[in-house]
Amino acid sequence: MNKLMSIALLATMASSFDNAVRILPGGSMDSSMAPTMAPTMAPTMSPSMMMPTASPTMSLLFPEDERCVQTVIPPGVKPGSCMVTMCVPTSLQEGDTFHATVRFCLQRPRKFHLVFAILDERTKEYYGGAGFGIYETRSQCAEHTFEYTFNAKPIDGVYDVMWKFYATVKHGTDEIFVNDMFPNMIAEAGIAAQPDYTQPLTDDCPVLETRFWDLPPTGKQDGIEWFDLPECFQSGIEWVINTATHLESQDFADLHCNLQIGTGGDKFLGPEDVYVTETNVYNIAANPVTKDWDNLPVDYWTNNEIVFTAEQTALVETGARVYLACFMVPPMSQYDPTLPLGWDFIDREFFLVMEHC
Repeated sequence: MNKLMSIALLATMASSFDNAVRILPGGSMDSSMAPTMAPTMAPTMSPSMMMPTASPTMSLLFPEDERCVQTVIPPGVKPGSCMVTMCVPTSLQEGDTFHATVRFCLQRPRKFHLVFAILDERTKEYYGGAGFGIYETRSQCAEHTFEYTFNAKPIDGVYDVMWKFYATVKHGTDEIFVNDMFPNMIAEAGIAAQPDYTQPLTDDCPVLETRFWDLPPTGKQDGIEWFDLPECFQSGIEWVINTATHLESQDFADLHCNLQIGTGGDKFLGPEDVYVTETNVYNIAANPVTKDWDNLPVDYWTNNEIVFTAEQTALVETGARVYLACFMVPPMSQYDPTLPLGWDFIDREFFLVMEHC
């Protein structure tokens, strides 16, 4: 982690964190608080089995230019999100510079990084792509036009190309932040039909001005975020990460934060990811609900200091693909292997870009 980031990490959360909760090493709490529960066994946080969710703006109450209709959300994408490809050319060839437009809405306003990528469908070779990020604005919906020069190669004379658009989480503040990585996607879309790769560029998309908008608050928008980025992770050294939670759909919730080891072709969030250890917070109280995204109540967020002791971090081998999975569940919940995902999630987030010291 660079020097500038290290200095910024010394800053504390804003005064909105009036509901601070101190967690003792290992996740224990004093006797005046809710009883702790024994760590659950192997609660792997793979999102691959998330159920399809209707898009949040399908209602005709929204203007046509603010609607996002994605009937089936791709596996692994956060429920309540929507992304659609608005325009791609009907044909293009290698060397053609073209444009493509995508629109999306998230479960709530937040910072994100938008990515467009072209890959080989069979080999997953990455040909290239483009990125777009918001650095000082939290937004729920956006529409953006990408520009890219087509450089995919045919295999045995055949183009087998995957077009992928997706948004990832941006952790941190305006000044100090990191873009989380694939496959931690909060919205995703492909294209309904491939362009004709045997003909020159036809029906290129107009370059639209990027725009952002929010939808009215629903009163059911829970959230987990990391504003204070943690120090680099080192096996055998205590590691602390301030985890902000917002709860409004229920009166109370438990927060579980797991260290896990990534597996699979995407390196993280695979079906065989390994649970290592956890630190938990119990009986987090609900926060005030906002009626205006531009004027959040003072204690809209609760800051929870999550401590992994030296004994806990020593369970992670140096250089392992360690990542953090935090999720809120109803109070006193336990891991249940009979549930599709093992838990009745209220909300969950992943931090994949943990840096080793």
